[in-house]
Amino acid sequence: MNTLKSKINQILTTSPFDYAIQINRGTDILMATNTQVIFSAASLIKLGIARYLVDLSQKNPDILQERLSFIAEQRVGGAGIIADLDQNSWLVEDLIRLMLSLSDNSATNLLLHHFTVLKIHNWLNAHYSQINLRRLMMQASHKHQDNSLTLSSLMQLWQDLFNDHSAGARIVQQALSHQHNQQKLVANKNQLVTYNKTGELALEEHDLARFQFTKQIIDCGILVHFNDPSQRKQAIKLIQQIGTLVINHFDC
Repeated sequence: MNTLKSKINQILTTSPFDYAIQINRGTDILMATNTQVIFSAASLIKLGIARYLVDLSQKNPDILQERLSFIAEQRVGGAGIIADLDQNSWLVEDLIRLMLSLSDNSATNLLLHHFTVLKIHNWLNAHYSQINLRRLMMQASHKHQDNSLTLSSLMQLWQDLFNDHSAGARIVQQALSHQHNQQKLVANKNQLVTYNKTGELALEEHDLARFQFTKQIIDCGILVHFNDPSQRKQAIKLIQQIGTLVINHFDC
């Protein structure tokens, strides 16, 4: 693993970006840099929403079959397909799948309106103190009102989702295995089984992934902030390079 760490460090030391990276094998942290630094969450906050709903469904399994209906202002642009569909009501479990696999903003906002931003934020703060949910998707953010997190808290949440064997957690895991955006860490996954969730904002590119081959499992998270939109392709390339190094580390 030292070889993998040194190769990744060689890439990162020449990077012009602000970044955080953590690599775990099980509960063992193999690499962790800047994991306590606060970043804009982008769509990775949807993992926090999913974690809250998994916990809620353990107390009330029927919640996953509850049907929610849109009102006009809950349909928003950005990622996803619901805003363009005629269907008006959706099961909570289907909204979770769409929120994670397609990063659907309208699905996310419908869940946030129903379960409330404040209630989910308070739950996240109680369990993962450095994850903050303060606004809806596609809502203008202001100072101290953005969705934010640290990679250390996010990685703990990620592993908690995979260590959970409830029906809600299985829905989340399945959705992450069908993530639409596989162009970053898992872009060159070959025969590995992968689960991932990406996040993008004007100046952010993030990805969190689980790589699995037989009994080998590695979790890798990377958060990247750049200073100019023209650097986006370079940031994505950096994340792809790190993912390829992790993939090549497996005994396939």
